[in-house]
Amino acid sequence: MTKHVGRRGTATVELCVCLPLLVLIVVGSIETCSLIYLSETLSVTSYEAGRVLAMPNGTTEQADRRAKEILKSRGIANATVTSIPGNAASLDPGTEFRVVVAAPAHTNSLVPGFLFANRQLQAAVTFVKE
Repeated sequence: MTKHVGRRGTATVELCVCLPLLVLIVVGSIETCSLIYLSETLSVTSYEAGRVLAMPNGTTEQADRRAKEILKSRGIANATVTSIPGNAASLDPGTEFRVVVAAPAHTNSLVPGFLFANRQLQAAVTFVKE
């Protein structure tokens, strides 16, 4: 009647061995998704800021405001927005310029310092001034 006596602690040992691995996989997946979200947000922000700056009457202040709106709405902290050249608003029509948006991964992570502690992400887009 007691044929399962030898396996009494087996499930507990298996759980102790497997649970840390499962937790690591779940947290790593969440961190990776967070990094992908940050990367996509930076891409959208650089595009939108560049689009505003490419307009004939677009100013650097308008582009910065648009970028900050997007970054704030998506909860991205410590991001920088840079136009190259810095006077992109005063360029002649037909001139190319770049908008670069960068943010550190560790301040925009759910578990700071876990996987992407010293990583800086950035997205850039090139536009032609209208």
